[in-house]
Amino acid sequence: MTLLEQLKAEIKALLPSYQTRRLELGIKLIRLQEMLAHHGKGTFTDVATKELKIPHSTVYDLIDYATAEVKRVARLSASRTNNDEDIDLNDPEEVADLLRRFEEEAERVGGVKARDKKPKNYTKMIMIKFILPASSRQRVAKAWQVLKQDEVAMKKACWNIAREVVRAAAKSKKGS
Repeated sequence: MTLLEQLKAEIKALLPSYQTRRLELGIKLIRLQEMLAHHGKGTFTDVATKELKIPHSTVYDLIDYATAEVKRVARLSASRTNNDEDIDLNDPEEVADLLRRFEEEAERVGGVKARDKKPKNYTKMIMIKFILPASSRQRVAKAWQVLKQDEVAMKKACWNIAREVVRAAAKSKKGS
């Protein structure tokens, strides 16, 4: 079994528990990305989404999370007074262990609570498809570009759209 095949097998094994093993899975995805991502001819996205069947946004969320955690660990380890041992930031188990130790030390010394390990259950973004004639879609697109310039107005418009979608769904549910 090649290194690439072994890494793909490890990723597949982690997928069922990815909510609780995000760091480890994210680091493995970063390794896979380093192996397969080549500008213009890389196969990373296809392998991750089609072969491993991980949604595109999840792949990059996990990579972003792992990158941020590795940077955080690097900052923490750089500020340690005891720099006798080298830390392999490419080893997910070592990174996870180091994070655990830092959080335990923060709780013990400063009364700082460790970050909540449970993943937050929220919808990051939804896409709404407007079924409108082309001229209306173009007007809406132009209006949206103007609206994006004013964050308060954009948030208000988003809340209004969300409210109308929920109302329409409730009416539709009653009618069926």
